[in-house]
Amino acid sequence: MNEQGHESNKKKAIVIATISSIKRRGFSNFSMQDVAKEAGVSKGIIHYYFLNKDDLMVDVFNEWSQSTAEQLILQIKKALDPKEQLTVFSTFYFEAMLKDKEIFQILIDLLAKKDEKMQISEVLTKHYRLFRGICADVLKQGLEKGFFKNVEPWSFSQLFWGILDGLSIQYFVDNKAMPLVSIKKILEETIIANLSVVSDV
Repeated sequence: MNEQGHESNKKKAIVIATISSIKRRGFSNFSMQDVAKEAGVSKGIIHYYFLNKDDLMVDVFNEWSQSTAEQLILQIKKALDPKEQLTVFSTFYFEAMLKDKEIFQILIDLLAKKDEKMQISEVLTKHYRLFRGICADVLKQGLEKGFFKNVEPWSFSQLFWGILDGLSIQYFVDNKAMPLVSIKKILEETIIANLSVVSDV
């Protein structure tokens, strides 16, 4: 392995160790010492790759976003049709938020700081475009196969993702406002149902 590959692997190992530490100890409670121990490196090595905690969190969130998107695509492919795929999309994202709620806290933190650093704005834009793109692909397939009404996929994906992400943040902040099952039902009975072509009864 060349030096560049070695450096890349070590940096990713620190990111993975950070995710593990955050999940175990919580976003507010983990320390760089925890990460160093988990990754098997010194704190100095962490600061060699990451200028500060914000820089590390950008890479941590980016890694989580990419990994979650890959898992989502795999689940979508198992669905029988595009309508079911949209339901899988919404259900999967809510479940990911609940399973990785400490990582989701990073998203909230980065959103609050997005105007402070270009790097933060870029990773957030990448995250939102990635998931909107997955949604748009499902919509395109649904249109081609006659499952959905004639809508513009990219515009509708922005609407669908905006509602989903907004509800996710609200649920994260105040999970007593509306049960998750109710949110899922509303999405299925309004947005997805209204998009679908009426089938034979």
